[in-house]
Amino acid sequence: MTDLRLIDAFQKINSTYGDVCKECDYPCCIGRDEYDSPCVTPEDVQRLADYLHMRKRTFIKKYILPQEALIGSQRQYPSLKHPCPFYKNHRCSLYPVRPLICRIFPFNVHPDGIILDGMPKCKLACLIEHDYNRLFNRQVTMTINSPELNQTNKERAKQGLPPLKRHDQYYFFIPTDNFVKFYEWKMNKEQEMR
Repeated sequence: MTDLRLIDAFQKINSTYGDVCKECDYPCCIGRDEYDSPCVTPEDVQRLADYLHMRKRTFIKKYILPQEALIGSQRQYPSLKHPCPFYKNHRCSLYPVRPLICRIFPFNVHPDGIILDGMPKCKLACLIEHDYNRLFNRQVTMTINSPELNQTNKERAKQGLPPLKRHDQYYFFIPTDNFVKFYEWKMNKEQEMR
């Protein structure tokens, strides 16, 4: 899939789960710390500056973390200041023009496939992972300590999701070929429901 088709696929998959994000308290919109604040592409910066009727340079000074704050991170693009300055009253004040990373969350692109971020706290990520595992008949595995695992499994049981098992991964990795199959399956399921 090309980048634009991939972005479209992420957004279409996310839309099939309705408003689950409204019920979730995962800090995806504000980030856990400055290394987790939303990163912005050059296109994002220009679009956001235009939306706010600001010059690009002014936007960068006011809202982007200085590069020295990100020393040691693996970021390809700069990040918004932490917490996200556009997240107000539990809502994104720039939702129509939000950064790409926000549009495709909980998906993230990896050279060998797709990473599902926010596991195991993000409700949307858990629902996607559950459907993916159902399609490929896979067992769910995560790395979290036992008390967190027990609490998370109680929360997952309330949501009708299968329990997690202790393992060596925190991000859920989906090989590209499997993602394409998952996308097609999910879109077919959506068509059947209409």
